Amino acid sequence: MIELGKLGCVTVTLSASMRQQAGVPDRWVCGPAQYGWACWLEAKGPEGKLLLDQKILIQRIRARSPSSAYVIREGGKQCSIEDHEGTVLAWFDGTAKDLSEKLAWLKARGR
Repeated sequence: MIELGKLGCVTVTLSASMRQQAGVPDRWVCGPAQYGWACWLEAKGPEGKLLLDQKILIQRIRARSPSSAYVIREGGKQCSIEDHEGTVLAWFDGTAKDLSEKLAWLKARGR
C-alpha cells in the first residue's frame, strides 16, 4: 500500500491477519487537514478481485456517503481509484500525494 503516513495521513490498518469481520476494507484513512478527506480503502493488485462480502460492504458504505469507500488498484504504469463495481473514478501516478489529491477531488464532487 502507498505510504500515506509520510503525507501526514492517519491510517488504521485492518488486515485479514487481524481477523476482522469478513468484507471490511483494509484501511480507514484520514487525509491531511489541507485535503479534508477520510475514507475506507481496499487495496488490490492490477488483477485482484473483490470478494462478494467486500463488494457488499463497500456498496453499503458508499450508499450512505458516496466518497467514503474506494478500491485502490496499484501496479503497472498507472494506478486507479475505483468503486465497488470496478468503475474507474480517477487515475493517479502511484504516489501518496497524487492519491491524496485525487481522493480530495472525488470528495469535493461527491463521488
